[in-house]
Order: sequence, then C-alpha cells, then structure tokens
Amino acid sequence: MKLRNKYNLKYMNKTIIYLLLVSYFVISVAGLALTYFSYPFNFNYTEKLFFYATFAGLLGSTVYMTRGFYQNIVDPNKNFDANTWIWWYLCRPILGLVIGAASFFIAYLALDLEQTFKNQMAILLFGFIAGFNFHEFMEKRIEKKTSITE
Repeated sequence: MKLRNKYNLKYMNKTIIYLLLVSYFVISVAGLALTYFSYPFNFNYTEKLFFYATFAGLLGSTVYMTRGFYQNIVDPNKNFDANTWIWWYLCRPILGLVIGAASFFIAYLALDLEQTFKNQMAILLFGFIAGFNFHEFMEKRIEKKTSITE
C-alpha cells in the first residue's frame, strides 16, 4: 500500500505542475488581451507597453518551463522529481513577471524612446525574451552595469 501511495503522489505532483503551467499560460494570454483592449482600465500608451512587457515576460517564462517539463517527462532515462522542482515552477513565473517589467524600464530608460516604442511588437519581444531566457538576460545586464561603472 505504501508503494502505491508513493506512485500516486509522484503522478499527482506532475499533474499539479501541468495545471500550473496551463494556468500561467491562460493568465499571461488573458493579461495581454486585457491590455490590448484596455479593459476594464483606460491605459495610456506607455502603461500599455509596460503591461505588454510584463505579461510577455510571464508568457516567456511559461514557455521555458513548459519546454523543461516536457523534456523531463518524455525522457525515460531522467528521474524527474516533482517534489523537488515544484518550488521552481511556483517561483519562476514571478521572476518572469518582474524581469518582463524590468525589461520595459531598461528599454524605456536606455534606448531611444521614439524608435523603440513605435512598434509594440518590439517591447513584446523584449519582454518575452527576458522571461524566456532569464539567466542570460541577467548576465547581459550585469555585463552592461560593470562596463558602465568601470
């Protein structure tokens, strides 16, 4: 009986992670759609771009997590321990949101506003890449900061 409970718990945690991924995807797409239609708020153009970048960061981190989950589930040689990884699946989307918002401010402060914000797709792409590739994005920001301060 003990073995059966452990087996069920293993698959239950994978199911929870799957449901988390689906909910993150729905939240990010709904956030982008609500921002696009400015419903129920009436956003100005800069606020819209901020929320685009933020929800695009969430979408990017969700795509990254889904890819990692799929790779670990499909490969029978990998021993995917859902108990260990559940915290990563809970914290990573928050990082995606924060880094997506930070990418907006980086673009807003560091780049030419007229050129960057003429096309909304540029800020969406910047936020998505920031959320998807969090580690490399942060390494680039640290490199830029150290080169500026030296």
